[in-house]
Amino acid sequence: MLKEMEQVLIEEQYSKTNINKLIKDSIDKDSTMYELGKKLIVNYANSNYNYESKNTRVRLLKYNHEVEELLDYVWWAVLGNTIITPIQNSIGKIANKLTLNTIDSIKCAAELLAILEPMGLYTLYRYDSPEHEHKTISIKLNYVLSEDIQSKIDKCKYLDPLICKPKDWTKNNKGGYLSFNKHVVLGKSNNSNEELCLDVNNILQSIEWTLDTDVLEYEEVSTKPLDTVEKQKNYANKVKESINTYNYLLDTGNKFYFEWRIDFRGRLYSSGYHVNLQGTEYKKAMLNFNNKEKLSIKPIT
Repeated sequence: MLKEMEQVLIEEQYSKTNINKLIKDSIDKDSTMYELGKKLIVNYANSNYNYESKNTRVRLLKYNHEVEELLDYVWWAVLGNTIITPIQNSIGKIANKLTLNTIDSIKCAAELLAILEPMGLYTLYRYDSPEHEHKTISIKLNYVLSEDIQSKIDKCKYLDPLICKPKDWTKNNKGGYLSFNKHVVLGKSNNSNEELCLDVNNILQSIEWTLDTDVLEYEEVSTKPLDTVEKQKNYANKVKESINTYNYLLDTGNKFYFEWRIDFRGRLYSSGYHVNLQGTEYKKAMLNFNNKEKLSIKPIT
């Protein structure tokens, strides 16, 4: 029971799903900024454009989504950025929420970010960096979140394996991590209510794993060339975060489980980023079954 309680606390502290809910709840819908945003979206949705293809997708966007819903998507996507970030990050978040095809969702997401800049939530500009060969359009947030929410966003990360058994998948959208639900099929456009063989996921989720401390004595080496300063810094941060995850799992007893989900082809994927069965050779080598059995091999006669 204590393990389950600790797992829930970890998810609430680090889970992007729970952090996203906090961000949405922090939106001040009575502010003049929010009111201006609604007016800008109404104008965008009701305007007539030179290209019929744009008119069609904007009309479809208006039909499928309420004005406040679209504004909330933009607000949430931008507030999740605590530093200056490429616009693609926010475009991807918004597009994933829209009910259009992939290309139209990306176009509408980019247009929403462009037309909503005047409300003052963020600034769009071309950002030059020695580490980038090309100029990129980036977003700088002009809005200050509460210290509590900002602190939680800063701590947000890929969730580690669970220190207790995951919830069994009882429905396509019910199972896995303890404090929130996702669909068992990866990718928003692939979600369905068709009957799936969830027993396979549940069997895999019942397996207890442990870290091989002998492997952890070896230094993790990048499988890709680190030919820029930016790549070197990113890899160093990744290794640091991985070590923190290893230490956390060791400190909590070195027994853990993976949540398992599938893709539209039926391929199975274990959850986790810093510790994962389907990662690099180093990541695979560090994992052992916690419950071991001796196998007796009879010689071939």
